[in-house]
Amino acid sequence: MSVHGAAWRAAGAAALALALAGSQGCSRGLTGASGVGQAVGNYLADRAKDMLDLVDVGLTFSSKPQVSLYANGVSMGGAGFGMLEGHFAGIGGGNVGWVPIYTANVGAMVWCYEELAFGDYDKNDLTTVNAQGTGVIGLIAGPSGHPGWKPS
Repeated sequence: MSVHGAAWRAAGAAALALALAGSQGCSRGLTGASGVGQAVGNYLADRAKDMLDLVDVGLTFSSKPQVSLYANGVSMGGAGFGMLEGHFAGIGGGNVGWVPIYTANVGAMVWCYEELAFGDYDKNDLTTVNAQGTGVIGLIAGPSGHPGWKPS
């Protein structure tokens, strides 16, 4: 192996180590771990928890007929109308499995209002529901309740 190839491999390994150390996010800490195995385990467990917050994918089920036709693009604009209360099977709100769900949405691209809750909630108490205004006007005006996800 040439010195040039070894230098590139060493630089690549150092860059990967820096990327992993810098991407801890809300990790329990790599430096506080009792060993390399625990540090790697902590890191991977925390990234798996983060992944649960990135997507809501599944099927909704309700004991009574309900209609929801609403789409939103990263809180920047949505369109449609929907009200649904039932159960959700999939990955949603940081949960995996079968959980209660409630959603109420209305939107016309520049202004939208959304309420979404998974698990334990009281739809009449906005402190237990993620409620937010979206779209250009909605992000400025927004609800005064418990905000949901917004672009960072």
